[in-house]
Amino acid sequence: MKKQLFFLRWVAIGCAGIFILLATSIIVHKDGIKKRLRNNFLISHILKERERVKYKAKLKILNLWMPEINNSDDSLTARQRIDQLNGMEYLEYYRKVVEFMPWLAEAHALLGFWQYRQGQGEEAISSYQKAIYLGPNIFWFQYNLGGIYFRGGQYEKAIELLRGAVATHPTETLKLTVSSKIYQQMLSVTKGDALEEGLKDGYHDARILLILSHYYTKRFSPMLFYAIEGMKLEADEGDDFYFYAGLACYELKEFAKAAFFLQEGVKRNQNDADATHYWGLSLQALGHEGVSEKILQRAAILYSQQGTSFMQDNAFQPRIF
Repeated sequence: MKKQLFFLRWVAIGCAGIFILLATSIIVHKDGIKKRLRNNFLISHILKERERVKYKAKLKILNLWMPEINNSDDSLTARQRIDQLNGMEYLEYYRKVVEFMPWLAEAHALLGFWQYRQGQGEEAISSYQKAIYLGPNIFWFQYNLGGIYFRGGQYEKAIELLRGAVATHPTETLKLTVSSKIYQQMLSVTKGDALEEGLKDGYHDARILLILSHYYTKRFSPMLFYAIEGMKLEADEGDDFYFYAGLACYELKEFAKAAFFLQEGVKRNQNDADATHYWGLSLQALGHEGVSEKILQRAAILYSQQGTSFMQDNAFQPRIF
């Protein structure tokens, strides 16, 4: 009896071993077939051709879904032309684009743009985050999301994104804008109005938003840093940066520096009520009572003429593209 049990045990072990060998050989055989198929030029070509046909079919479907464009009025600005479009139609269209081509960063960005315009803030944030993940070197993706956070008073998040935006190289953004088929439709709407000029303005606005975000969070040293950087990079058009540099120095109680920057700002724009006001306050802090009183009076006149109060004109609101 013991011998029979011993014999049966070894028979079972042997059968199990044979089964394992057979299963292993089948797996190896299948892997070998897959490898040979991949290495076979004809099979590879057929697979690539199938993917190409599927891609073309998707493009045809998207072309059918594309909203009709009717923007023949050349007197309108790019922003006015966009405002005339049916936002919900474009929202649904770019949802379909993302569904068909989820690997395209610009598809997520344009979906985010239309979501934001339709009041879907959280969805827009999610779309822009995906766009940034797929295209981290594109200026508009980070600028737009930073602008959304700025508008919502989330200045810390805005700072992180706007830093990333100003660190990008404009060439990458221009290259994507003119080469992407996804962007071609929007370019046909805006008629490609001044792409380079618009991008230049975008970098300027991003620096202003960075400065203001630091101001609202009372971080005046980095505010001064970005103001001075703006002066250097936009020497011919950076009048605003002198005011912000002076304001940062005033808050840091560096009144002599503040007076210097603000006086330069007033030279560049004599109607800048805020720069005039803080120039007077800086001179007052330095003990120049007579001069400061006249300058503060001048600031009061400018505020009255312009119907504004301090920083009202500088309540900067970012454009979302």
